[in-house]
Amino acid sequence: MRTKSILPSLAVSYLLGLLYLYHQSVLPSVLNRAIVLGVAIFFLILSFFVAKCDLKMDSEYVFSFSKRHLFAQSIHLQTFLSKLQKHKLQLVPTQACICLASLLIAWVWGACYSQHQLTKRLHLVGQFNKSMTIVGRVISLPSRGAYQQRFSLLVDHLGLEHVIIQLSWYLSRHNPLPRLHLGDIWQLNVRLHLPRALLNPGGKDMEAHWLAKGVSAVGSVVNRADNHMIGHRRSLIDQWRNHLFYYIKDKLPYSPVKPLILALSLGFSQGLSSDHYKILRDTGTVHLMAISGLHIGLVAAFFYGIANVLWRIGSPLMLLLPAQQFAALIALLGSTLYAALAGFSLPTQRALCMLTVLLSARLLRRCLVKRYHLWLALLLILIYDPLAALTPAFWLSFVAAWVLLGGSISHRGFGGWCRSFLCIQWRIGLAMIPLTLWFFHQFAYLGFLANLLAVPWISYLVMPFLLLACLCCLLHGYILSAPLFSLVTFSLQKLWYVLHSLSALPLDTWQHHLPLHSLLLMAGTWCLSTMMGGYLSVYSLLGMWLVFLYLPFGKSPAYGQCQLSVLDVGQGLSTVIRTHRHTLVFDMGPRHYGGFDSGTRIVLPYLRHLGITDVNRLIISHSDNDHAGGAPALKQAFPRAIVIDNLKKPNLTSKKIGKKRDRERHYFCKAGLQWEWDGVLFEFLTIPTKFAKPGNDHACVMRVSVGRQAILLPADIEHHAEAYLVEHQRDKLSATVLIAPHHGSISSSSPAFVKAVQPEYVIFPIGWHNRYHFPHQRVVSRYHAISAKLLDTASCGTIEMSLGLNIDLNSSIHCYRKIHHRFWYTH
Repeated sequence: MRTKSILPSLAVSYLLGLLYLYHQSVLPSVLNRAIVLGVAIFFLILSFFVAKCDLKMDSEYVFSFSKRHLFAQSIHLQTFLSKLQKHKLQLVPTQACICLASLLIAWVWGACYSQHQLTKRLHLVGQFNKSMTIVGRVISLPSRGAYQQRFSLLVDHLGLEHVIIQLSWYLSRHNPLPRLHLGDIWQLNVRLHLPRALLNPGGKDMEAHWLAKGVSAVGSVVNRADNHMIGHRRSLIDQWRNHLFYYIKDKLPYSPVKPLILALSLGFSQGLSSDHYKILRDTGTVHLMAISGLHIGLVAAFFYGIANVLWRIGSPLMLLLPAQQFAALIALLGSTLYAALAGFSLPTQRALCMLTVLLSARLLRRCLVKRYHLWLALLLILIYDPLAALTPAFWLSFVAAWVLLGGSISHRGFGGWCRSFLCIQWRIGLAMIPLTLWFFHQFAYLGFLANLLAVPWISYLVMPFLLLACLCCLLHGYILSAPLFSLVTFSLQKLWYVLHSLSALPLDTWQHHLPLHSLLLMAGTWCLSTMMGGYLSVYSLLGMWLVFLYLPFGKSPAYGQCQLSVLDVGQGLSTVIRTHRHTLVFDMGPRHYGGFDSGTRIVLPYLRHLGITDVNRLIISHSDNDHAGGAPALKQAFPRAIVIDNLKKPNLTSKKIGKKRDRERHYFCKAGLQWEWDGVLFEFLTIPTKFAKPGNDHACVMRVSVGRQAILLPADIEHHAEAYLVEHQRDKLSATVLIAPHHGSISSSSPAFVKAVQPEYVIFPIGWHNRYHFPHQRVVSRYHAISAKLLDTASCGTIEMSLGLNIDLNSSIHCYRKIHHRFWYTH
């Protein structure tokens, strides 16, 4: 049996075993793992005997064997085996046994590896949510902003080895932010909590991200006088990275492309702003501005070419070692050093593994079958780090490598090279469409054009000079490094100007949600077209993909029905209400100083997940950050949407939305303002300004009537506003679903208001273990007294429910965290 024939099946079955595990809500027990491992060993032994019978037994032995066993002779064992050999199917039983064993082993190994990572969290449970003193070593370059800096700390004294904690250090009046270096050992007073994140459909699963990175806890540094550096333990790589990092930050003049230089040289992408990411997303060039498989391959090719030429100059040396082998060795060393500068991040580890397999074959003078080393690298990476399959970069890098290795590079002049380059870019762009839509719900129309310019620009005009500049800087050759960095800055500025111009064009991105069944169908057609080959496969693939992209994947509410979605934005509020043909967003969640914007990170991905490309109305209840922080992002994404708010005076939110109010697309949420969409009535019950106290009582109050059912959204009103509503509009307060006023604060949900509304369901939009301790226990008791059912976004994540005719409200409620629960989610 040839190994190369079974390796793809082995790698695919191993990957399927991990994917099946990662869709489980709980990890299997030790007993179940032991049973499954025993079954896997049985299949391995069985495959060995099947292979031995297929390949080593001659016909005479089989015939004599069958003569001694009447049952085997009765089914004509010899004839059956001869037919298998004739049709070249004798390896199928062996491959089936091995692949099944590989799937089971992957399931067991992934469970054990995940359990080991989660065990570190369990040992820290007693330390959470209280101040404690720890000693640890800084293992990441600090991401520093105006008010805080973030870094990772490796702690070894909490009863476990290699516990990674992600910390935020905030600026205070008396203690300025210190200058952190890789390898510094600090004694810090910190407050830790579980790595629990916001969870919404379409959003990034940060808990899976932290699990894949090995982060056991997250927290913040408590500013105290006893926080100090004890010493340092820096490796040579740490010294290189520190020196290069602070040289670029301090010595290079300010430029919008300085964060790009840090990203390309050190893999430090935390310095990229939201504006940087917007331009990169709109042009489909995000992969070019961080050290990834492409850059590792470019560095390897750079060192391979130089070493190959120089080694051939000294021809006697080729008698000792051929130029190809020497060049492969130098390329492997150079790419390893470049990956070390990036801190051996997960993308660089995967790229380095694939490159090592490829170059090792050249060193050992072995000819590998096309894409054979890719399957081997895939298997090795998943054995070393099973959690790599949880990251989007894993899938994007391997799909790109698969397409790249499938193309042929023509060496017949510049024209042949250009044709090959265009063909490869076309294939990679086509293959990336489904994955980009699946992970990010958008695809850049201009990505193909932008990459045609950016890929050779980065490859030939930026990376060679950047590598030389970094090398001169590490060798303290500042006389040479300064002009080289200036040349790199000039080159990146010209490229950035082009990318910025492309992103400003009206057709920048295609926003579309790709459902799972379409993704699987597209993957099947891709595999089929790969086997077909030729131009027919490309055109058939393109045609079928266009069909699968527009397959129906979700139903909008029927006429006279609506869908309510309360998003998990932490301590804030954002609600999406959909009717048959319209969409309304009520509040957009907070915006934090660290750069987190609920509008960009949560609300927009959720709308794309639903396939919504146009929002009709944006309601901003009041100007508090926890309700209006994400408004600018939504207004920019949907410029045609009508904005309704109660912002009487210019403030932070209204300035960001626009200095001049568009009278045709901007209204105040005065009491009595109402409209009807698809049989659903929307009406404002806002308190007049002259009767409202300054502050939360000015918030917009909206009621949505769906037949005999209703939804009441009172925002952050308090007792005074509630009393006014009870006195003047009591007949309009009754509601089936109530979004709890002011997140369940004791200053709201008065007994008279609760009695007037009489909700069946009450939803508290709160953050997990919020500092305000919402909802207040007395408020909870008031709702329990009227037998209302309570839900909160901290426990449920996004809460979705449908109201209207012929809908059972109880069965329509979906708590995203509970329905889509995974074993790594924090309870």
